[in-house]
Amino acid sequence: KKKKKKKKKKKKKKKKGKKQEGTGSSWKDQIPDEDRPVVDEMKRRMKEDGLEIKKEILNNDVYLARFSRARDRKVDDCYEMLKACLLWREENKVDTIGEWWATQDKAKKLINYYPAQRYWAGKNGRPICLDHFTLTDPAIMFSVFQVEDFVHFHTWIMEGVLQDLHDASEKAGEPITDAVFMFNMGGLAWKHMGTTTVTVAKPTFQIDALYYPECVAAAFVVNAPRLFSVLYKLVSPFVDPKTLEKVQIHGTEWQEPTKEWAPLENLPSTWGGTSEVVWEHVGGSCVPGVAGGSEQTIALTVGAGEVADVEVDIGKENSQVSYEFTTVDYDIDFQVDFVPKGAKEGKKTTLAEKKRVQSHQGDGVKGNLGNMKKGKAILKFDNHYSWTTAKTVNLKYSVSSPVTKEDIKNMKKQEKGGKGKEAK
Repeated sequence: KKKKKKKKKKKKKKKKGKKQEGTGSSWKDQIPDEDRPVVDEMKRRMKEDGLEIKKEILNNDVYLARFSRARDRKVDDCYEMLKACLLWREENKVDTIGEWWATQDKAKKLINYYPAQRYWAGKNGRPICLDHFTLTDPAIMFSVFQVEDFVHFHTWIMEGVLQDLHDASEKAGEPITDAVFMFNMGGLAWKHMGTTTVTVAKPTFQIDALYYPECVAAAFVVNAPRLFSVLYKLVSPFVDPKTLEKVQIHGTEWQEPTKEWAPLENLPSTWGGTSEVVWEHVGGSCVPGVAGGSEQTIALTVGAGEVADVEVDIGKENSQVSYEFTTVDYDIDFQVDFVPKGAKEGKKTTLAEKKRVQSHQGDGVKGNLGNMKKGKAILKFDNHYSWTTAKTVNLKYSVSSPVTKEDIKNMKKQEKGGKGKEAK
């Protein structure tokens, strides 16, 4: 009788959807128990074939379970997909793409131009990824960048998403395996639907389906005009069917249906949100709703025991200030303050507390100030602690102004005018 009772208890433990731990006890081992046999078998085959996952943040059961779900837990199919992914990562040096590709001048230009953001404050701590492709000018963009550039760029973005998911899991203490993706189609025009757009979309969507499985929790297309139906027909055949099931399309009244996944308090004002958080984004000076600004370069010497301020004028609401600087040979204290337009003398807000930065090492210091009000950002270089050594600072900064409702109206007028000329 006792033995029978034990067996019953074991059966009760195996409930569908329950997360099961492997050899360890961290979130990296916590996977649904229906994935456990598949994951264990893939690990056995990997060992037998001498395969390994070289990127540390991916070397865990949670990552392997993606392939289990993507191929409906059919072990042979799952393992073949995993092998193909590892081979692709090896051949394309994906693990180190941030080192060999993102540091190139051309890559930096694309990163700086393309309007996208990453942030992890969605449902249950999930990362939110925002994309506003329609702010780009395809004629200019595709004359400068080739398909290969966009493939590298997209791969780099997705590696960032994997890192965000890892960081979110670390913070939550449990697996967070998928992100929320939002695509703003406001301003969509015929110019965005040329053959080059389709040529770029095909390999990037295929990369997602084959090498980044099960990364989408929900996908929202917002501010979609009627014209979007044409774009959807062009690109949807390249999207993984499982991902298509998670796509919701909304017009201008999208805030209510998306708030469960991406609350307005966690979205920037350029997306109709109320967040004042400085977003970590993949675009340098061009974020959703923001047009790229001109870059200023300054070289200044901060004397021993002195402080030097660089004032950056902000003429439009919701602008973004991007800056980067290096110092020659020595560190320096750095702080960012803000003075609103028309404020009384002495009234200021500290946006970045004073901190000693090792700006003479590596690529120096980079930062972004988002959703800025009219006024002045003050970049403060403080050398008061050094009584004998002056510091040389090489600074670059830019102010990016938002696209206003009036700008969008003008865009629509130009589009209508263009169509009228074509009809004639």
